[in-house]
Amino acid sequence: MTGPLHAGWFAAATDPLVRVLVLHRPDGEPAPLDPGATSVGVRTQALEPPADALPALREGRVRAASLVAARGRPAVARVVHDLKRSADLRRAVTGGVDLVVSSDPLLDAALDGVPAVLHGLPLVRSTDVPALRSLLADLTTWAERLEAVAEAGSDPLAVPDDELAPPRLAPVPGAPTTLLVADLTRRLAGRSRTLGGRAARLAGRILRPDGGAALASGLAAQEAAAGLVLDPDPGATDLDRLSAVARGTLEAADAALAAGRGQLALALLSDALLLLFHRELHADGDGSPLVDTPERFLADLVASTTFRAVTSGGRGALARERTQEQRAAQDRAPVAVVTGAYGTFHPEVVAALETVGGLEVDVVDLARRQTFSAKPLTPDALAALTLLRRWPAGPGVPDRRQLRRTETDLLRDLAAVGDEHRAVFSDWADKSTAFLSHALPPGPRLSMRIHRVDAFDPWFVLTDWTRVAEVVVVSPAFRDLVRALLAVLGHDVPVRVVPSFGSIEGLARPKTPGARTRLGLIGWSRRPKDPLWAFDLLERCPGYTLVCVGAPPTGAAVPTVAGRAYHAEVDRRLAELGDRVEVVGWTDDVPAVLQGIGVILSTSRSEGCHRGLIEGAGSGAVPVVRDWPLLASRGGPHGLVDDAWVVTTVEQAAERLVAVTHPDTWPAAVTATAARAADLFDGSDADATYVEVVLGSTP
Repeated sequence: MTGPLHAGWFAAATDPLVRVLVLHRPDGEPAPLDPGATSVGVRTQALEPPADALPALREGRVRAASLVAARGRPAVARVVHDLKRSADLRRAVTGGVDLVVSSDPLLDAALDGVPAVLHGLPLVRSTDVPALRSLLADLTTWAERLEAVAEAGSDPLAVPDDELAPPRLAPVPGAPTTLLVADLTRRLAGRSRTLGGRAARLAGRILRPDGGAALASGLAAQEAAAGLVLDPDPGATDLDRLSAVARGTLEAADAALAAGRGQLALALLSDALLLLFHRELHADGDGSPLVDTPERFLADLVASTTFRAVTSGGRGALARERTQEQRAAQDRAPVAVVTGAYGTFHPEVVAALETVGGLEVDVVDLARRQTFSAKPLTPDALAALTLLRRWPAGPGVPDRRQLRRTETDLLRDLAAVGDEHRAVFSDWADKSTAFLSHALPPGPRLSMRIHRVDAFDPWFVLTDWTRVAEVVVVSPAFRDLVRALLAVLGHDVPVRVVPSFGSIEGLARPKTPGARTRLGLIGWSRRPKDPLWAFDLLERCPGYTLVCVGAPPTGAAVPTVAGRAYHAEVDRRLAELGDRVEVVGWTDDVPAVLQGIGVILSTSRSEGCHRGLIEGAGSGAVPVVRDWPLLASRGGPHGLVDDAWVVTTVEQAAERLVAVTHPDTWPAAVTATAARAADLFDGSDADATYVEVVLGSTP
């Protein structure tokens, strides 16, 4: 998070917390700014008189304008003249500087006369250098303390406030204290979003910046995101207020980009995206504005010039158009299946391409490579996208020297995928998929599959959808959602439903004695699975027991207060229900477990394609399926399962449970369920469909 102090320009392989340009006149000394800080990068810039002579008439006009700007003071006018003509200064202030420091009173006065030469950068005058030195030292001390907390790997919710709170930072005229603090907490969030959010909230309470400064720095967005992590009821979040914070942050990003401060613009865009796509607003809740009102929720993001510049600006893919010979060779090349960051479901696609399509397949595991290993969105990741899109050189472009190693990794990893394959299928709408969409050269066909959580991920909107030929989703509800999201983004990409069923062959075995009154829940470790809903059902139905199959919840690993509280309630209810709940844990013999289960539950808040439910129904266990509330407005489980299986409330679930498990009707219900599941979940067409999606036609 911090790097060493550089005496010269900070172009080494480090990333300083604060980047300062110390400006001085050739006959003067630069302000002594070394604060003993290990995270401050300092560049000294002498204001040399321009070497190239202008025509006399133009030179006279510049000098006259300089004299006016200096209000008749000839000595100041000469400095104003040099400031206005210095190409070195112009390059320096648009190349990733956080603030400018003036070294003497004459330079102070000259800069006051022509503030435009700083391109919106804050200015600390010579008289305030000692105070700035103290401020930077305090910021560095705090940065080192936060780094130590992150290195310790402590529970991010259990770290005491005093280890995360900043010191009492004395304000310095001209110094952008809020901006510097926001950058520091943003970097900490790259290590741990919870730690970064907590530090941002504590800093906001201590600094108490005005609304404009908080928005322009990103601190307001970071604090709002921290609220979703730290508040016990994030479902009660005021969405209008949250949208206003996101809107203000995006407007600040656009203003920074227009002023030539590209790195700040990308940092603010990342703050806005992490707020808008926070899991507590979407994937972990009972409802989501992305599902219900995506056009309203994403309107400000879509309108942002910074967002549009990242996703569709520049000159496009790094690779050049293939020659005719290269295209002919590529037509005979293998296809690539790119794995994802959220789960391993790609083998079924690989098998389909090899067995049905007769294709040679390379599995490309980008998610395990260094560039794509981290899931969190960061300003550096957005800056890397600008490299992929080949932003033109000039003001607003992130420093290429800082990104050189990233660029090398991207070129190596992504170019190989495009160069060596005729088509690419990428599983999940994750970071590697988004980067591929911006990097693949013309030629290889790109298709992708969206499961569930990735539809609520910022990488979805950062994808270059003009490069995606077709999208596969795993349920009708997600087809409806993905189409709506793409429409908001202004794209019309074909979206096809290919449910991820797996095989249910051999599951329909005879049920064991006692199975009729045993309920089954397969997969229950995460909050979206909502096992509390199953406990509520169990409490309403005496005489029944519940079998929980899969890894048990681990609340200590959940990084939000609401998540911890939910899992604590799961533990409490488990203890209360006692031997009415049997925890099987993970098993590789699901068919044997299903023999003892008479009713299979799907209690989830949302699902993509609930494999545990499908396996249970394939065994003959009669389904009781909650109308997944997060997706209810898009159809929930309807269209994927039999409508008769679906209930809306716990009370309806209890009525269905009692009806289907009556001793006189349950045996026939088991047989009918297995037959209906075999019909519904027949994946025989899926293999051929995947071949068609990947190639764009049948082989």
